[in-house]
Amino acid sequence: LIGYKKISKIKLNNDNQEGILAENDLSPEILEIELNKSYKQRNINPNNFSDKIDALNLLDKSNKLHEKIVNNLAKIFKQKKLPIQYTKHIDFLSIKNNKGYLFEVKTFNESNFNQQIRHGIIQLREYYFTYGIYFKKIPLNTSLYLLLDKNPKEYLKNVQQSFLRDQRIALCWIENNKIMNLNEEILF
Repeated sequence: LIGYKKISKIKLNNDNQEGILAENDLSPEILEIELNKSYKQRNINPNNFSDKIDALNLLDKSNKLHEKIVNNLAKIFKQKKLPIQYTKHIDFLSIKNNKGYLFEVKTFNESNFNQQIRHGIIQLREYYFTYGIYFKKIPLNTSLYLLLDKNPKEYLKNVQQSFLRDQRIALCWIENNKIMNLNEEILF
């Protein structure tokens, strides 16, 4: 960064905007995750969204596998006696002793891997800025995790791995009820 400029809160004039930056709610709510919540099949038409990323995110969240991963993540944190939370944007959040853990969950296949990684990075950075810096709802000391449905090693390129490191985003997945990273380390 060069210099310092205070960012002031602004009101968005366009009420038709979608997504996190269009929120009229100046105080987004952080909610507790319900363990073992039953899955509800949702029909999402991506053509009803002006923002393609918002449409894809909603499609991803409507995925049963996505909900199962979030639930498994919540169980791991609950066993460690850590809070389990979410917002209407954030898939999973835990805050304890002024330390935050923010997770974006993505499912992928060979054809959409790069797109899912890009969307996950964008979401994590946007959520951290919006909830941490702008609204001050989460600690500035919050770690970012892109949690995938399986080990991504065979799809991940070196440039993606370097970019994730540069952005301070840990790529991880759940294996045997443990959250693993690319170095085969147990994160949680």
